[in-house]
Amino acid sequence: MLLKENSIFFKLWLANLFAQFGVIFYEVVVVWFLVAATGSALLAAGIPVATMIGYMVGSAVGSKHIDRLPTKKIMVVAESSRLGILFIVLSLQNILAQHMIVLYVVSFILAIIALLHGIAHSKTIPETVREDQLTAANGLGGVSASIVRIAAWGLGGFFITNVTFSNALLVPLSASLLALALVLSSKWTYSLSDSTERDSGLSEGLAHIKKSSVIKRMVYSEILFYFLMGFLWVAFPIKVADLGDGMLYGLQGMFFGLGYLLTSLLLARKTDNKKAKTIFLFGFGFYMVGNIFMAFAFSGLVLLFGLLISGLATSYWMTGRSTLFHLKVPTAEIGKVFSVTELSTSLAQIPGYLIGGLLVDQVGFTWVMGIVVVLQFGCLFWVRGIKK
Repeated sequence: MLLKENSIFFKLWLANLFAQFGVIFYEVVVVWFLVAATGSALLAAGIPVATMIGYMVGSAVGSKHIDRLPTKKIMVVAESSRLGILFIVLSLQNILAQHMIVLYVVSFILAIIALLHGIAHSKTIPETVREDQLTAANGLGGVSASIVRIAAWGLGGFFITNVTFSNALLVPLSASLLALALVLSSKWTYSLSDSTERDSGLSEGLAHIKKSSVIKRMVYSEILFYFLMGFLWVAFPIKVADLGDGMLYGLQGMFFGLGYLLTSLLLARKTDNKKAKTIFLFGFGFYMVGNIFMAFAFSGLVLLFGLLISGLATSYWMTGRSTLFHLKVPTAEIGKVFSVTELSTSLAQIPGYLIGGLLVDQVGFTWVMGIVVVLQFGCLFWVRGIKK
């Protein structure tokens, strides 16, 4: 397996696992903290909105500079900054219960850091593996993400039920420390852009996207899809609270992660890049099927079944997507493309979260979720043309 053959790839894979774990664990506990404290979907939506704005800022910054700097330097600075932020939050833990705005600001800053680290890690894949190993490497990225989901949501469910929010912050802090240590101990060759254009960055990344009809269709359809998902995600914690408690909130993430892990392990054994388009379409479509079960769930078991389906599909969706990006965009320029994509999808989610939060508070989560899961299939009809 690639993890055994390539020690540098393994270290960076493991570092990304710990970094992602810390990010998701923090989001789990902070969102549920607000849901339990306020009972308002709109106030709880402040966290993902702050996160999306952070992703947008990080994308704008990253698109300009990320391809001109060594990926190791970016990852080291990101994890060091995350450690510093979490230490500050721990020292101000008494303020958190009185001033929720602090939580929004912290989520905003952590999102910028997570975005830069994520883009840099995506770029390390073609920097550290051969082209014929890209599908397998991206499949292993799905394995990492699924393990993170299972662990972060499982432990998150336990912590939000039994441990205070301030004590729970020790978990992402420790994970970030491990990620930093692994990156510092690794060495690899970087692919740096030689572009000197003034407008290089978002505009140049967009130009690369428009250059490929496949990438363009994928990105545009995902922008619309993530707009709709903003409505769904803001309603989701309220639905979980209606069906169960904090433990169910943790279990749904674990079931999603379990499905993600099973198909990621399968894809990690495949190295045929020619199947990337089929893999993407299959995963994108079945993710939507899982959303149907989740939206109309009348019990905790049906909800978990829907999340399991979505998890099984996510590894196909994300592996196919990343592989097509790596195949059709030069490695030295790919950071810009990931930045533009993250910026666009983050921007699309913000109105979904805000409008969705207002609608959920006014008409309830059932109508909002039901309408959205029907509309989302329009995105699949739009993107299916990439097969041609």
